[in-house]
Amino acid sequence: MDRFRPLRAGGGSYPWHYVLDQIGAEIVAAGREQTAPRPGHTTERKRRIATSRTLDHLLGVNQFFTDLAGWGRTRPLSRLERWWPEQRCAEPGAFGKTLISPVRPDGHGIFAEGGQRVAFFFEFDTGFEQHSVLLSKVSRYAAHVSKGGPAWPVLFWLPTGARERRLHELLAGIRLAIPVATAARDGLNTKSCAAAAVWLVVGGSDAPRRLIDLADIGDPAPEDESVRAL
Repeated sequence: MDRFRPLRAGGGSYPWHYVLDQIGAEIVAAGREQTAPRPGHTTERKRRIATSRTLDHLLGVNQFFTDLAGWGRTRPLSRLERWWPEQRCAEPGAFGKTLISPVRPDGHGIFAEGGQRVAFFFEFDTGFEQHSVLLSKVSRYAAHVSKGGPAWPVLFWLPTGARERRLHELLAGIRLAIPVATAARDGLNTKSCAAAAVWLVVGGSDAPRRLIDLADIGDPAPEDESVRAL
């Protein structure tokens, strides 16, 4: 591993951030049966991450999935079966061998609990985008379904309850081609994560649902590896 510590604009620095160094990258590549990256490529990747303007977004996405993985490791009937990052989701044929999908989710996962499984698309919202951008993402998911893509729930992980309520208002008059559920991070307690009953289904009138309870509103999670896993 290597590490870096970004400076704060107002002085001081952020905590240490850890990334794979060359040997770690070679081990991961070997486990995936891929060609090991050249040292220069690994160095450039570390610099790109350290100086990225979207580092906070990347950390938010990673935190969501690592929290789910941690939840599963402490509960014998729960497990994060799949975590695909944005780059894997953007690969041709990621969601169907012949599908050219218009969506670029921030992540895709399969979560299992108590004998049930739910596949989902994930969108992390920092709160800085216009609501019209969120609506355009929903439209692209509709196009994805029309092309034969799986209608898995789209999860919007929003920063505040106010932003969540506004998104529900904007989507209320739209006939959705794919299930949409939202959760607000400012309403979570320290012991909760995305696996808990925090999800509000757009157009639904019920109480917040657990992540696994969303399995009945979308297409089933794939049972095989016809789509290559990361």
